[in-house]
Amino acid sequence: MEVAYQIIKTPFDASGIVFVKWPNLKIADLGKPLILPHYSDKTVQVFGTFGTSGQVDIEGSLEPALASEAESTELLSNGGFTGSAAGWTLGEDWSYQTNDVDKDADGLTTLSQDPGVITAGKLYALTYRVTALSAGTFTASLGGVNGTQRTATGKYTDYILATSAAGVAFTPSDTARFTLDDISLMESVRWAVLNDPQGNALSITAAKAEAILENPYQIRPKITVGDGNTDLMVFLLCATPR
Repeated sequence: MEVAYQIIKTPFDASGIVFVKWPNLKIADLGKPLILPHYSDKTVQVFGTFGTSGQVDIEGSLEPALASEAESTELLSNGGFTGSAAGWTLGEDWSYQTNDVDKDADGLTTLSQDPGVITAGKLYALTYRVTALSAGTFTASLGGVNGTQRTATGKYTDYILATSAAGVAFTPSDTARFTLDDISLMESVRWAVLNDPQGNALSITAAKAEAILENPYQIRPKITVGDGNTDLMVFLLCATPR
């Protein structure tokens, strides 16, 4: 599950410091990526219960504009619904419109597509655009894992660590009314574990604070090992804006 960060301090004063936390991270959780490339000094601090062999990796990614298109391939067909909804299974509460699909009747049926390539244990980025949301909510899912429940219009990306080979599905609340378009699914391959200033990987297995060597475009924590007792809080202190 993707866990949102909470902003503790923003740079409203001369210190220019930003302080955020990702609370209650459990096994298989990912922290929502934080974009702060203009802060060159970053320190991460971890507290909480690690459980059996618990570990949190502090990961970073390149700026998307610098990443090679060859790094990831589109896994869905006809995510723009160009001319039809070919490739998709529309529940009885859904209908194809002009280059998009509407959830335009009461009911809990889904919009779905199984690309046949989802692998448990891999991380995927599922992006979609929702417009004209006038009632209700919906949740995207992939690989047996739910993304974030959506309640407003916008373009969203759910980072999902698949636990099965199940395909993509959008599940609405009963009375939801909205339009979906521009659905894209890619394997997320641009993330790597960051290092401390001595070059040691920031794969943290005990409470500690460490400076971060690199200055990535995005940063996030990822729980890679643990058990039912794993419950961690990750803080990130950013200073020295460039």
